[in-house]
Amino acid sequence: RILSPIVQESSPELPEILSQAARRSSGLVLALSPVVIVATILAGASRPVEGLAHGALTEIGMLAVFLLSRTRVGTSRPEIPLFLGSSVMIVSLLFSSWHLTSDVDVYGLLPSVVPLALAVFAPLPPIYFLLLGLEVALLHPVALAYTPSRWALDPWTCAAISLALATIAASAARSHR
Repeated sequence: RILSPIVQESSPELPEILSQAARRSSGLVLALSPVVIVATILAGASRPVEGLAHGALTEIGMLAVFLLSRTRVGTSRPEIPLFLGSSVMIVSLLFSSWHLTSDVDVYGLLPSVVPLALAVFAPLPPIYFLLLGLEVALLHPVALAYTPSRWALDPWTCAAISLALATIAASAARSHR
């Protein structure tokens, strides 16, 4: 009886995992953005032109990230498109066209959770999570000025939550790596 050697599949390297994540996540958002734009308009957005402009800018940003993920920079440094895609998502959520349908802040804490959610799926260097948390903390007050909501979080509370969650994400990423 002849025994064949055990063939063990090697697990993909970290850059390959990050590269796949960047391509797939940006591709998913590219596919879903038009649906969100149409749903916003059909829901009776009080400012449909702004809603369409917001959706178009999000779409352009994610297309740029998607194309970057396919370049040499995207394949050699896949953390860059992942970080930029997350950043586009944070800006999109903060300035979301859903805010234009009423004065209710539909997404609430969701932008603050993005760094922590990303830490679960992508072991990026910890500094990226801290930068994403800082982005939310700085842009939340700007977003409130652009789309005021009586249900929105206080900017100081949001900043504290965002920075705390980003610190937890950075710590998790450090131990995960």
